[in-house]
Amino acid sequence: MGKSILDAANMNEPHVVSGTADELCEMSRTRLIRQISLALQGDVPADARQAGLTLIGWLARRMPGEPPDSER
Repeated sequence: MGKSILDAANMNEPHVVSGTADELCEMSRTRLIRQISLALQGDVPADARQAGLTLIGWLARRMPGEPPDSER
């Protein structure tokens, strides 16, 4: 059976076994953004593409109280 694009996106992912909860949460969030963007490549129905981009936009927002990248 062939691998899905999401399986392929995970093949080179390091498995994190340590770090703070905030670090693990941030890594999971950025990994999910990358996986969704890979899944949207190619021939994807317009509604699915829009839903994926909306989810990426939601995931990419800063958390309340989180400083912009320029202030880190």
